[in-house]
Amino acid sequence: MKQTTDLSNIVNVSIIIPLHNDYSLFEILSKELINLTVNPNEIIIVDSSTIKQKEHPSIKRLKNKFNLKYIPSKNLFPGKARNEGVKQSTSKYIAFLDVKTKPKVDWLEKSYNLISNSSNKKIIFGYTKFKSKNYFQEIVKCATYGDILYKTLPGSIIDKEYFIDNGGFIEDVRSGEDYYWKNNLNEEYIYDIDIKNYENYLIYSELPANINNLSKKYFSYSISTAKVDIMQNIKSYYMSIFLILIAFLVPRWNYIVGWENSLFFIPNVTKIFIVFLIFSGFVYYSLIYFFRRKIYIPVISKTVLFLCLFFFSLVIFRWNEIIPNVTQKIIFYIPHITKIYILTVILTSLIVRGIILPYIRDINFKFILRNWFLIGLIGLYLDLIKAPGYILGFIYGFFNIYPDKSFLKNQLKLRKRILF
Repeated sequence: MKQTTDLSNIVNVSIIIPLHNDYSLFEILSKELINLTVNPNEIIIVDSSTIKQKEHPSIKRLKNKFNLKYIPSKNLFPGKARNEGVKQSTSKYIAFLDVKTKPKVDWLEKSYNLISNSSNKKIIFGYTKFKSKNYFQEIVKCATYGDILYKTLPGSIIDKEYFIDNGGFIEDVRSGEDYYWKNNLNEEYIYDIDIKNYENYLIYSELPANINNLSKKYFSYSISTAKVDIMQNIKSYYMSIFLILIAFLVPRWNYIVGWENSLFFIPNVTKIFIVFLIFSGFVYYSLIYFFRRKIYIPVISKTVLFLCLFFFSLVIFRWNEIIPNVTQKIIFYIPHITKIYILTVILTSLIVRGIILPYIRDINFKFILRNWFLIGLIGLYLDLIKAPGYILGFIYGFFNIYPDKSFLKNQLKLRKRILF
C-alpha cells in the first residue's frame, strides 16, 4: 500500500532516471531517494533494459512513497531516454539523475530552493565527485578525474520550458550528448555556484575496476563522441599528431613493407601523398571561397606546433651523424643522444601525467609520490585508447557531417512532441 505523503513536503520537480540493466545500482539509488529531505512531485523511470523488471524491489520501494511513472521502452540511448522522460513529466522543473551517482539527502531541497527563488536563472548544474573502491580505481581516478568537483548532467535541475526551448538532448549517440547540451546553453540563465565551498555534490563510485573495463569504456566513449560536435581542440591535437606520423611514415613505406616483393608496395607513394595534400588544400579553400562553408580547422596551427617538435626530434636523432662532421669538432659528439632524448620525452610525459596533473586535481601528494609511475602509465594508455575516436571525430567535424544535424533541425518538432 502506498504511504501517505505530506503535501507540504513536495517540491515541483520531476526526477528523470534512465535505466538500462543496472538494477543492482538502481537498488542503491532508490534507498538514497527514500531518504531525501523533500519529495519530488514525481519520479520517472525510463527503463530500456533487455529484460524489464517492473516488480523489482527497488521500483516497488519508490512506488510506496512517491508518485512513480514507470516507462518501459526499447533499447534507447541516454539522451532519447531523458527526452522521453521529459515528455511524460508534469512538473515545472526537471531534475536528472543517473543510476551510477548518489545524491546527498538534502540535494533536492537545496537545489530547488536556489532555482525557485531565483528570478531569471533557469538551470542549476549538478556537481559530482568521483570515489574509488579499490586500488586500481584509485589509480584510474588519479589519472583522470582527481578529487575535484566536475559539472555534470546528473544532479542538474532545469526549468522544463527552457529545456524544451533548447531542443532537448541529441538522441542517436551513446555518450557525449550531455557535454554537447551543456555547451549550447545560454550562460545568462545558468545559476553561478561557488564550487570552492560547495557541499551539495553527488558521488560517483563506479569507476572501471580492471584494465579490460577501462579500455572498453574509454574506447567506446571516444568513438561515441566522434559523432558529436564537442571537444574539437582535443580532437585537433590528436589529428595533428596523426598527420605528422603519417608524413614521417609515407617516405619510408616501401622500405618498411619490403619494396616490390610485398603486396603492400605502392609505386611513387611519396608523390601520391604530396599530390593528395595539395588536392585536400585545394578542396578546403574551394569550399570556403565558393560555398562559404564553415569548416573547423584549428588543426593547422596545432600541426605547425607539432611539426616544430618533429623537426627538433629529427635533429636530435641525426645529431651525431651530421653535427660533428660539419663542425669538424668531436666535442659536439654526444654519446647515446637519441636514447637520452627518447627517455627524457617518456619521463617528462610520465611526470606530467603521473605527478603534475594529479596534484592539480587535489590528489594526496604522498599517494602521488608512491604511485606516480603507474598513474602516468595509465594516463598515457588512455591517451592511446582514445586516439581512434578523436581522430574520427575530427574527420566528422572537418566535413561537417555530424549525425546529430537532422535532430537539431527538428527542435520545434521535439517541442511539440513534448508539449502535446
